[in-house]
Amino acid sequence: MREPVTTFHEGVFNGHRLRYAATVREAAVPFEGGDPGAHVVSTQYVLAGQGDPAGRPVIFA
Repeated sequence: MREPVTTFHEGVFNGHRLRYAATVREAAVPFEGGDPGAHVVSTQYVLAGQGDPAGRPVIFA
C-alpha cells in the first residue's frame, strides 16, 4: 500500500483567497482470506488556519 501524498494549494473561492492542503490516501479492503479484495482511494481537503480541526465539519460523498 502506498503512503499518503499531501500537496498544498491556494485559490480564490467566492472572492476569498484560501490556503488548503489536499491529501490522497489508499486503503485495502481484504477478502475473507486476508488477500486484498479492493483498494479504496480518498481525498481530504483541509483549510489552513481555521482553528481546532476536531471542530470542523466532515462530508462523505
